[in-house]
Amino acid sequence: MPAEPLIRVEKLTKHYLNSAGLGPGRGERVKAVDGVSFFIHRGETYGLVGESGCGKSTLGRTMLKLEQPTGGRVFFDGRDIFALEKEALRRLRREMQIILQDPYSSLNPRMTAGEAVGEALEVHGLARGREKRRRTEEMLAICGLPAGIYHRYPHELSAGQCQRVVIARALILNPSFIVADEPIAMLDLSVQAQIVNLLEQLRERFGLTCLFISHDLGMVRHIADRIGVMYRGGLVEEAPQEELFRRTLHPYTRALISAVPSLEPGKPKRRIVLKGEPPDPAESWEGCSFHPRCPLAGERCREEKPLLREVSPGHLVACHLAEGGDKP
Repeated sequence: MPAEPLIRVEKLTKHYLNSAGLGPGRGERVKAVDGVSFFIHRGETYGLVGESGCGKSTLGRTMLKLEQPTGGRVFFDGRDIFALEKEALRRLRREMQIILQDPYSSLNPRMTAGEAVGEALEVHGLARGREKRRRTEEMLAICGLPAGIYHRYPHELSAGQCQRVVIARALILNPSFIVADEPIAMLDLSVQAQIVNLLEQLRERFGLTCLFISHDLGMVRHIADRIGVMYRGGLVEEAPQEELFRRTLHPYTRALISAVPSLEPGKPKRRIVLKGEPPDPAESWEGCSFHPRCPLAGERCREEKPLLREVSPGHLVACHLAEGGDKP
């Protein structure tokens, strides 16, 4: 019998009230995350991909209850996170940490790198004084930073160094689960691979379970064990990494994969360019959320929302046209 997943998300929902602008959508609910369910095994990296505005960052923050959920449940090692009282949730936060995409805004400009990383040890009563200093310096070194970085402020560091400080701060409490929310989006291309490689090394060293959120499917392919593809607040496909690239079932996933550069010289890929613009999250719709941009959409796609279903072991898709589905 397989072990219980460390993380289980059940029909997670996060809606906002649209208060922006003066148009007809003002005052309506924005379905940022709309009934998403998935799980992450202990020690696994689950990659979550999708274009900007699809709700993937909101999902990650809501899972940790940094955003108040509208509905659904999230279980961490069997415990319902949303049912915990304030003190119990505070204790559990030692086990769950987040790495945000903008390293500069993630750090207090008035705190040195050492102070930023070591602060959590003191807040949670784990270490003070020399012991705090020792553990902080050790974690900074593990994250590839020189000893002199301890006394330097964020404005004295490069973006890559700042992100390493943010990673060290997340790991200083020895968590079991990390949400990495677009951790390389604000970095130069030359630094992105270094940070991804560091995260892989840290996962192996500390046995971390990770939700890696990104719009870059090529980078997610490098680091993730399984991949979930998100569109307009919901999952449209999920599969083990190799399976997703070998047997892509959803038209939106095919378009994303077509944008990933080919690794085979002399074999350029045909780029699939989607028609239309990314959808307005405040706009309501019927049927499949992807049908306005789907080149294969039929009448059924416009009228009936497809459910996320398993078409082969571990491979789920929400599409009427996928294998085993009816004609639209």
